[in-house]
Amino acid sequence: MGQREPASEETLTMRGLRILLFAIASLPGVLFAIPPLLVWLIWGENLHMDVKRMAVVFSLKPASWPMRTWYRKWGGTTFGHVIMTRPEVSKGLLDHEAVHVEQFDGNALLCLALGIAVVVSGRSWVGLAIWGLGPWAQYISAGIVAVLRGESFYRGNANEESAYSQTREGSHDGK
Repeated sequence: MGQREPASEETLTMRGLRILLFAIASLPGVLFAIPPLLVWLIWGENLHMDVKRMAVVFSLKPASWPMRTWYRKWGGTTFGHVIMTRPEVSKGLLDHEAVHVEQFDGNALLCLALGIAVVVSGRSWVGLAIWGLGPWAQYISAGIVAVLRGESFYRGNANEESAYSQTREGSHDGK
């Protein structure tokens, strides 16, 4: 059997740089993980790290208040790198939510670059706000654009259209 070539120093340096950049860009996701993890403490179960999807995943307890009220018709929700689901969850739903994790990472990296540009111009608090809130603002903006087109805020949202298209998950019912 063939042996793998040892990684070159340049490759290791580039890998380290990519990991560092990813970690810095994803810091807003760590901050926004706090509210869903508080939900898990009160109403959640089955908390685990899904390495394939690069996310912490948990489900709501079937008899929990969210499942009896406002969350009963939802399948899953992504908060940066935290995925919250209903108790019965399909692979397709997890794949759909994993697309949102990737979208968050892309938006966070863009917002980091914009934030640095603003900080360099002397407006440090504005740069931090762009970096921290930018990925969430992008999702909300896409929903508003959908409404202006006469579509649903959720189903017409470009982020949702992309996630459904990529995963072929036709419904968000968790089945």
